[in-house]
Amino acid sequence: MKRFLLLLATAAVGLAVVLPATAGAATFRGAVVAKDAARKALVTASGDGTVRTVRLHTGFARFRVGGLVAVNGARLPDGTYSAAGVRRLGPARGTHVRGTVVQRLARRLVVSAGGSVFGLGVTGKQLASDGSGLQPGDKVDCNVRFKRGAPETPTGGIREVGHDGQLLLEGIYLTTDEDGTIELAVVHKGRVLVSVPDGAEVPAFTAGDVVVLVVTVEGDGSFTFVKGESESSDNEGDDDGIDMGKEQFSVAGVISALGVDGLSVKVPERSEPVRCTFNAGSGVVTGFAVGQWVSMTCTYGDGRLVLVSLKHKDAPPPATDVLTAVGTIDSLDGGQVAVDVEGKTDPVTCAVPAGMNLLGFVEGDAVKLYCVKSDGAFVVKALVSDHASITGDGSWFVLAGTIAALDANEISLDVEGRDDPVSCKVAPGADLSAFAVGGHVQMKCKLIEGSFTLKLLDSATAHYELNG
Repeated sequence: MKRFLLLLATAAVGLAVVLPATAGAATFRGAVVAKDAARKALVTASGDGTVRTVRLHTGFARFRVGGLVAVNGARLPDGTYSAAGVRRLGPARGTHVRGTVVQRLARRLVVSAGGSVFGLGVTGKQLASDGSGLQPGDKVDCNVRFKRGAPETPTGGIREVGHDGQLLLEGIYLTTDEDGTIELAVVHKGRVLVSVPDGAEVPAFTAGDVVVLVVTVEGDGSFTFVKGESESSDNEGDDDGIDMGKEQFSVAGVISALGVDGLSVKVPERSEPVRCTFNAGSGVVTGFAVGQWVSMTCTYGDGRLVLVSLKHKDAPPPATDVLTAVGTIDSLDGGQVAVDVEGKTDPVTCAVPAGMNLLGFVEGDAVKLYCVKSDGAFVVKALVSDHASITGDGSWFVLAGTIAALDANEISLDVEGRDDPVSCKVAPGADLSAFAVGGHVQMKCKLIEGSFTLKLLDSATAHYELNG
């Protein structure tokens, strides 16, 4: 998911320290209260009510709701955990769940906790359905028992402990209505509508994406969008997001601590630094210092978060030098892109820098535009739609159509709504023998060494993907 809006951060000042090799490591026990097949994750609740989402690498089918497990892993930047090992300890008699109410039904309570949304069956007296009693946003502490593998809580075991103006919704993105309302499917609750206030920056979600939204709870129980991100794994060039599908994540921020075998990066809007380790003497951090802006990519291995790459990154520009717009492309002519924004009389216009290729975009596309002032004029820094993306770190697009021409060097597609075929270079040695002119395909092209090159080609009967 492209999240190109750079955020201002206060300067982070830190002393060089030696970080422990187990930075981010965690060991805990909990009862499995839910399973999330889309994320291959277990939702566990410990005896004190702490709920954690544990992402598994293998063995997802081996675990059952109602089982007690011991987890050894690491806390990821989004607050979930990556498991190094999960051991079954037998059936759980019961546990506690502390969370926030998403929905209250007569015999079911849907709660948000630990980065997941899940349901608890309710036994005994029915929950009030006349508008009194528990409401979305209420914080609760529930006594939980397992009946035939299903978590249940008696009405007398539900204790209200406060109210939270915000909660987290995790589910499958469905669509965005004409008025901007986001529709998603949330497990145990079904279809959920989230209104989007004017000016809010919404990622370019694609139908079917696993998404996580932070929302505010209004007085009538409805939800309003605050921020969100996609957990889908096909996120080329996104060095500011978290690609949990590949168990690898990238963050941008300021180096706040740097030691002989680890470093910490302070990320805007995150309360704690993200810490990753590396082999002492590897030279991977040569040329880096505390206070520098960087893009850091880490993965989980050997019981710790391990540094994969570290790149220098420019600090975010002043807010007055940044221009963003969400709307539809009005024109792509004359070396500039213009975007129609609802409520504005004139389009928002930015110059297209030399060498930027807008092949994946056409007039009428719904986009997010991000521009930075250069020599007194706003210049495109990033442009993102639901099928194409251009950022400083990479560009790609996905289109569906009919093959108009195909040879060893180039493929061209006739795409509905475009006057001319869309062409991409074919990498040397690519085997496209299963495809032919006239076939209907989905094509993904990525900007490689200055040229859009075929990355993926799919038809009903054949598949090609460029490695690397």
